[in-house]
Amino acid sequence: MKNCADDLGNLVTIKIDRKGFPGDTLYRYHHFYSARDVLKSLMSNCPEVLYYLDADMLIVDNVGEEVLPTRYKSIVATAHPGYWNRPGHNPMGTPETNTSSTAFIPPDRWRPCYWAGGFNGGEFESFMSLSSAIMGRIDKDDSSGITAVWHDESHFNAYISESWMIGSVKTLTPSYCYPESWSLPYTKKIIALDKNHKEIRSV
Repeated sequence: MKNCADDLGNLVTIKIDRKGFPGDTLYRYHHFYSARDVLKSLMSNCPEVLYYLDADMLIVDNVGEEVLPTRYKSIVATAHPGYWNRPGHNPMGTPETNTSSTAFIPPDRWRPCYWAGGFNGGEFESFMSLSSAIMGRIDKDDSSGITAVWHDESHFNAYISESWMIGSVKTLTPSYCYPESWSLPYTKKIIALDKNHKEIRSV
């Protein structure tokens, strides 16, 4: 994998307006899509892949080519640690059940897992297509006064479940979204730091 650190130059900061909870998480794909030209310009000499990582996550081990998209699997998603291969937990997670929401996943749609929203990415144009689609779906829900149960993660799962059916999704294990204080049968690669959700969401 090419190291593009020198090519990227200085850190670019893109200011976004606070919307509180759940707006700050719900509209993340709007922000990605609106910043597409800036992001594209940063990648002129680098492999055109893009990843999103929650701000409260920490890389604690080598993350390498195993997270790269492939020729046919252009989107990379991470199995949610709360449901993946955990006895007593539904591997299909808690997708949106409101049939009026664009994030709704039919119960009979088979998929390998429920995907976490904390780490995902892939080939640049595919990730932009994902962002644009999710943005449009959220806007449609907004116009109907609907907020999906797990906000952007619900919409991400709906989109990924459709993409998975056509074979374009690479699924990573919970190694890449490993809760800090949990004990799981995976190597810790990227950990989700412990936090007080209620406190953070009230800021």
